[in-house]
Amino acid sequence: MQIKRLGLIPIAAVFLLSANQSLTELKYAFLADTAAATVVATSDDTAGVGNFGSAPLRTVEYTFTEGSGYQRTERDHVPVAWPKPAVGQNIIVQYYEGQPGSSRMLGHTKVAGAHIFIVVSCAGFCAFYSFLLWTVPPKPKPAKKRDEIKWAIDFDEDDFVEPIAAEVQSPQESVASQSSTPG
Repeated sequence: MQIKRLGLIPIAAVFLLSANQSLTELKYAFLADTAAATVVATSDDTAGVGNFGSAPLRTVEYTFTEGSGYQRTERDHVPVAWPKPAVGQNIIVQYYEGQPGSSRMLGHTKVAGAHIFIVVSCAGFCAFYSFLLWTVPPKPKPAKKRDEIKWAIDFDEDDFVEPIAAEVQSPQESVASQSSTPG
């Protein structure tokens, strides 16, 4: 049982990392400001400087001025497939005001984390729901309730009114039958 529980650790780690990446993209989408930046330098790094250091990336260094007037010089690492901007060219960057190191070139999104988050969330929900269906037995239905429902459906008023009416005597008939009885 302990080994099965340890298998959940990598799944939880992937879920949390992809959730963090998804929230970061949402923050950029709704809270980030944009500014025009001037490219200071570009370089291609074939060794890779990305998250896992495997893909060759292009480093673009740029300078921009925040809305508050503070000038920042930062860099972004984009895939080599991106067009190489010339030194002195103007580009658009997204950034968080007052947070150095938070800027990135406009369009440089990391939506793979969001896709992983959605897939892992859906798979986790399906697994949890399946687990509940498999482990929790259904509630037994009481037989008495079924009998009451069947009786209510089969009930016909005429079946009960006529026999009762035939058995009930009027008060005069009951007095007459008592007086005729020898006693």
